[in-house]
Amino acid sequence: MTATAVSERVPIGTLLRVPGFARLFLASMAGRLPASALGLVLILHLRHLTDSFAAGGAVAGAYALANGVTAPVLGRLVDRRGQGPILIPAALVSAAAIVAAALLPHGVAIAPAIALAALAGATFPPLGPCLRTLWPAMLGDDPGRMHAAFSLEAAALEATYIVGPVVIAGALGAWSTAAAMLACAALLLGGVLAFCAPRSRAPGGRPTRATASGRRARCTRAACAR
Repeated sequence: MTATAVSERVPIGTLLRVPGFARLFLASMAGRLPASALGLVLILHLRHLTDSFAAGGAVAGAYALANGVTAPVLGRLVDRRGQGPILIPAALVSAAAIVAAALLPHGVAIAPAIALAALAGATFPPLGPCLRTLWPAMLGDDPGRMHAAFSLEAAALEATYIVGPVVIAGALGAWSTAAAMLACAALLLGGVLAFCAPRSRAPGGRPTRATASGRRARCTRAACAR
């Protein structure tokens, strides 16, 4: 790569004028926002239900462990069947598990909470990798635009890991941990549905070759990245 190519910079604002980019990006970030808060929300919620931080830690650990184990599997399924057919059912199951955990009664045994948290983590949709597989077709494999897109995503992810725990776990969770859980479920499901609603198409209306070929190359390898 030449010095000229390295020095080229594309304003992030230009990405927002690319058809479909802003909608997909915002939907992806909304769907990924719960991931930044769920660990803490689960701890607080189980502490409220069982009066035990240890129970909360065990439930949050089950969520994180299940997510780490199954993320590559979901990535492979997306490679084979496409994004919508995998992301939407996964979001429905994950959101339903989060809602069920939110509705657990006070004094509940830890086993059902662990099972629901593990199910929520195991089916949490890999929105980040799926978004990135669409960029080559949307941005034309332009190095400057790709660099700007990755920079924008990195900054947005940092913001979610600040905003998510503060707003969802802190402000909302201080009022009601169950409400914080329900907010996570709503954001997850709404984000995934918005992300999958506009189909990724080439300008002529046909599915893009870069999207199809890029899924296996990128989504499986990066499936653990949120």
